[in-house]
Amino acid sequence: MRNALRFRLMILPIVFISIFVITGVALTVFQVNSLWRGQERQISKSQVRNLKKSLSTLESRALMAAALAAGAPGVQEAYDLADKGQEDQARIVLRKTFDRIHTHVTRALNLKSYKIHFHLPPAKSLLRIWRKPGKKDGGDDLTSFRNTVLEVSKTKKPVTGIEIGRGGFVVRGLMPIEDDEGNYRGSVESLVDFAQVCQLSRGTENEHTAAYMVKDFLSIARRLAAQNPPEVGNLVLVFTTDKNETSPVVDASLLQKALKGTVSIHKNDKYITAEPIINFAGEVEGVMVFVRDIAQLDSNMSFIRNSLIFGGLAALILLSLFFWRSSAGVIRTVTQAIKSLNKNSTTMHNSSAEMADSSNRLADGASQQAAALEQTSSALEEIASMTKSNAENASTADAHMKDANQIIGGAGKTMTEMAEAMEQIAGSGGEISKIIKSIDEIAFQTNLLALNAAVEAARAGEAGAGFAVVADEVRALAIRSAEAAKNTQDLIGETVNSIEQGSLLVAKTQEGFAKVAEVAEKVTTLVSEIAGASKEQTQGIEEVNRSVREMDTVVQGNAATAQESASVAAELTGLADSLNRIVGELVLLVGKAAQSETGESAQVSLKEAPVKKQMLLE
Repeated sequence: MRNALRFRLMILPIVFISIFVITGVALTVFQVNSLWRGQERQISKSQVRNLKKSLSTLESRALMAAALAAGAPGVQEAYDLADKGQEDQARIVLRKTFDRIHTHVTRALNLKSYKIHFHLPPAKSLLRIWRKPGKKDGGDDLTSFRNTVLEVSKTKKPVTGIEIGRGGFVVRGLMPIEDDEGNYRGSVESLVDFAQVCQLSRGTENEHTAAYMVKDFLSIARRLAAQNPPEVGNLVLVFTTDKNETSPVVDASLLQKALKGTVSIHKNDKYITAEPIINFAGEVEGVMVFVRDIAQLDSNMSFIRNSLIFGGLAALILLSLFFWRSSAGVIRTVTQAIKSLNKNSTTMHNSSAEMADSSNRLADGASQQAAALEQTSSALEEIASMTKSNAENASTADAHMKDANQIIGGAGKTMTEMAEAMEQIAGSGGEISKIIKSIDEIAFQTNLLALNAAVEAARAGEAGAGFAVVADEVRALAIRSAEAAKNTQDLIGETVNSIEQGSLLVAKTQEGFAKVAEVAEKVTTLVSEIAGASKEQTQGIEEVNRSVREMDTVVQGNAATAQESASVAAELTGLADSLNRIVGELVLLVGKAAQSETGESAQVSLKEAPVKKQMLLE
């Protein structure tokens, strides 16, 4: 059991250490692999640099040899003969000079042949000095496939680079031949076999090279085609430093990709780099392949990786053993700590349960008090609203009563003015009656005069007949005037009577308006007093309501605090229960481990405290 406890205590540290060691080893291996891949890329770059450097070196040598050949003795004499159509004689002159040079160079440099080729413009062979006389040593047309010769003839400038010949790839350096006046007479070239490029490009002894040419160019390289070179896809093998090393790892897919650019792969303990072969005009005509044996390097890398892995495992095992041996003291310390923790957790459980009960009772009381205050606040708000409305209505009534009092006052003044106007009308009616009486008297007198005139006209007879008619008309007019005056007098009398009665009514109405104005003034005073009292009452109720709201806020805050305290106490009780369970498990585990270690029982009684489920106010 002690070992089981140790095992449990060691799980987490060992897991972390394992993760750390595995991660460290993985990162180290990844870094080593990255360095190795970087080394492979450097190998590929160095192979390409070696190829370019070898080509540059051989092109420079070829051009130098061509330049020396162009200025050699007998060259101008030979071209003079060739210009005259004596090409055979020209070849004899050139051989006199270059046979000795050819023999000396091949012996000194241990070369199979020293290839110098003279041309006539635009592209005709004059002499190949490495060929025996009459053995295709000159005279053939080169126009169909010797573009370098055509280029020199066209530009009158030196040309270097790779060009396919009858035997395959050839590194060439061509110089124009000019007379003393600078007139172009032809060209001469120095040829370097491409095998020298393959040999010179090798960076180490365990690296081999191979040159492949596009099969379509076999129509030019007839001598190569006659040898039936091995075909790989649409390319043929031109040269290899070791066929057994290069051919097994070179396939058509690799060569096809290399025609478009540099390709590097790792295959069968070999690191392979394929680089396109570009002629003097910048056109791709084949592929150069580098094959380096990296078996030893791979073995070294595998050794490093395995060493890292085994070293990490050894470190993990040693650390695990160290933790295993040092775990005994930890177990004793943990046992004591668990005993103390068990005692404290029981005390915490009981205290948290009591605190939760008290907090819940406090929360209930605070919530009830808050509810009562909230109701009181609502009632006060309603009373305040009604009182404020009454105050506003009283203020409005006060304003209306003031307006009514002003209106009544204005009406009383108007009635007084109307009474005075009616008295004036009554006075005017009396005057009019006097005038009408005078008119009536005048009409009476006129009637008498008209009667007398009629009497006198009757006395006068026929002479007064016209006057009698006039007198009758005047009398009739007087009678009508008298009747009109009488009617008018009657109407004015009735009007005067009506005005007198209206004056009496106006006087009574004026007295009523005076009483109404007196009462309205009293009512206005009472309404103003009511409005002021209502306003003061509204302010007092608002102060009371504000105080109640503040009390409600405080009580609600207390209730919320009590609820939070109850919630915290409940959570604390739950945590204490969880702690009790955990302590129980640890007690059982440590008790058995301690019993096996000391022979004493480590039983610790657990006091189970009841867990009260509290309903918290939301």
